[in-house]
Amino acid sequence: MPNTVFSELRRQKIFHNKDFPLEILMHEYKTRTDRWHRHLDFYELVVICSGHARNENKVSSTMVQAGNVFLLPAGSVHRYQEIHQFWHYNVLFDPALLTPNLPMLKQLPGYRMLFQMPPSTPEAACSQLLSVDEGVLAHLIAQIEQIRNELALHAPGWQAAAYFSFLYFLAHLLRNCTPRNLRPNATIQKIGKVIRMLEEDSRKPYTLEKLASKVHMSVSSFRHHFTAVTGLSPGNFLIKLRIKKALLLLCSPASISRVAEQVGFQDSNYFARQFRNQTGMTPSEFQKKYRETPAILHTVMDKL
Repeated sequence: MPNTVFSELRRQKIFHNKDFPLEILMHEYKTRTDRWHRHLDFYELVVICSGHARNENKVSSTMVQAGNVFLLPAGSVHRYQEIHQFWHYNVLFDPALLTPNLPMLKQLPGYRMLFQMPPSTPEAACSQLLSVDEGVLAHLIAQIEQIRNELALHAPGWQAAAYFSFLYFLAHLLRNCTPRNLRPNATIQKIGKVIRMLEEDSRKPYTLEKLASKVHMSVSSFRHHFTAVTGLSPGNFLIKLRIKKALLLLCSPASISRVAEQVGFQDSNYFARQFRNQTGMTPSEFQKKYRETPAILHTVMDKL
């Protein structure tokens, strides 16, 4: 790689708020090859959601796929090759953000695997490749989206909310990640696949039969295992998911009927009843309270 040209990624261009060095980017690829780039002064935590690719650095290359997680420290150089239906999140942060809570994070089982780098040159530095099962991956995606929403909306207290959501995300990851060569439970993988599908598009008219057939399980077996993994029946999980998405949309000028349609409720009256069951208020009451006190969004979201 002697004459390779790198894109130099610097924190000044990455972080929109200089006093709060945390950013999340989502990447999809239209070509089979990515460009070489260097992370100069921030960490990049990669969470792969779909597809596969070859992650290449100065001295080695490794195939990575959905469910893999790895960390690139400041100074590292890499690119992706052999890209196929590949999309992932990059959680970009200054490691100093973790300093106040480092003693607690170090107690979690995945800390050393993710943050203690194998010996290498600075340009080739990378954590070992870790994996999470489909259920954990779906939960991580939801947490990442929560952080993205905080960073985008800038509601009162957004920095504190984003920071503590980030810590919660890290804690969940470090509790549940394993070295890549350990095979995750196949049933949990199947349930996780359904959870991720629901997270990505809650608007479709799902039925229990369709969801079970997606993962080649009987309806009774699927219902049992889904409830065991999530603590909710598939129907209740989907309703709660739609209500969470609706809360964010209700912060915009969109009408209640439009919000209901966007999250998957065809009947706005049914939507209003379910919203009240989950939050204790009607959609219009929430909109009124949000206009008066924007922080109500976080209060209600935390209860779901």
